[in-house]
Amino acid sequence: MLRPTLLTLACVGACALGAAPELNFSRRTLTTDFFSEGCAVGDLNGDGKPDIVAGPHWYEGPDFRVRHVLAANPGRPYDPIGYSESFVQLIADLNGDGRPDVITVGFPGKETYWYENPGAQTDATWKRHLFLAKTDNESPHLLDLDGDGKPELVCMSEGAVGFVKLAADPTQPAKFTAISAADPKKFARFTHGLGVGDLNGDGLPDILERNGWWQNPGPKAPAGTLWTFHAVAFSAGRNGGAQMIVTDVDGDGLADVLTSLDAHRFGLSWFQQSRGAKGESTFVEHRILDDKPANSLGGLVLGQMHALVLSKQASDGRPVLFTGKRFWAHGPKGDANPLAAPLVIGLTWAKDAAGTIIFSTHVADDDSGIGTQFAVADLNSDGRAEIVTANKKGLHVLTLRP
Repeated sequence: MLRPTLLTLACVGACALGAAPELNFSRRTLTTDFFSEGCAVGDLNGDGKPDIVAGPHWYEGPDFRVRHVLAANPGRPYDPIGYSESFVQLIADLNGDGRPDVITVGFPGKETYWYENPGAQTDATWKRHLFLAKTDNESPHLLDLDGDGKPELVCMSEGAVGFVKLAADPTQPAKFTAISAADPKKFARFTHGLGVGDLNGDGLPDILERNGWWQNPGPKAPAGTLWTFHAVAFSAGRNGGAQMIVTDVDGDGLADVLTSLDAHRFGLSWFQQSRGAKGESTFVEHRILDDKPANSLGGLVLGQMHALVLSKQASDGRPVLFTGKRFWAHGPKGDANPLAAPLVIGLTWAKDAAGTIIFSTHVADDDSGIGTQFAVADLNSDGRAEIVTANKKGLHVLTLRP
């Protein structure tokens, strides 16, 4: 296995079609200890420089050499054969004091906590508050879903799809609001695939899952209104992916969907939206990567794409879809091809002369991989994004060079 200190974003697909220029990443490992499979970036100490949070610690920017304890009892590193209590981490000001707080989504089906930012006392323990007693699905999202200026956590719980709204007193547990009827077999603790985005162009964020999408009824709908479901096989009959990305891939003004098909096996597709005579949405799948070289762009076979991020900061404003192989998701003997190189990749796309969307797949790193969530953000204020991954190989920063 190659272990270079400087990697060129090598193109594995059709790079000639107006593709992005080559990008150089260098990998820096902040720790090889396993504390988390998710991470987030934000200015936690108010100095104007992005910091990194991963598990029970946060790392002070811009050089990330100083590590602070976030949790009262950070404990020892987890055994990479097992699992952590930190699958997804999110940053937002939850109590309105102007300081960003941290949400840690734990092992699926268990508690989600938020940690209150102590302010200037960088070494002070952050107070822990229960956010939700049981959070299902492995790819929750945090955003303002209802337009009230406060973030909601989109997830599954109580056998349903829904969102979590902060209590009036944010130190008290939040309330889960279901948008679907309860179906514990369909919406379980380990259900894969979840996304948020405006699919029908009405300006309201809809919620996606592997079997279709739920249409936002808008703020005037009575409390407790279930959202309208539109069936789409976004996992192509497989087990579902991770973060589902809503974006206009082909530039026709309609939102499309980018998603992995099975977070523990293979498959990556984009689903092209079109509209019928009555305005109804239909989606056509275009496979990008799969389980055999003959079926995959550039012959690249990549399994366990358990996290996805779309960024426009990494390539002159062009969108880049980042994903990779989750390292040892179920240990060195679990899942499909568990010992394959833990790649981090970027995918760009362009239209050919016939107007067909052609993807190019680029390898950014081959010895870090991803976890269940990662971050893409500008860490050094150069206007371009870096990649931060946390998983069973530790915590890594892939820095984009000029």
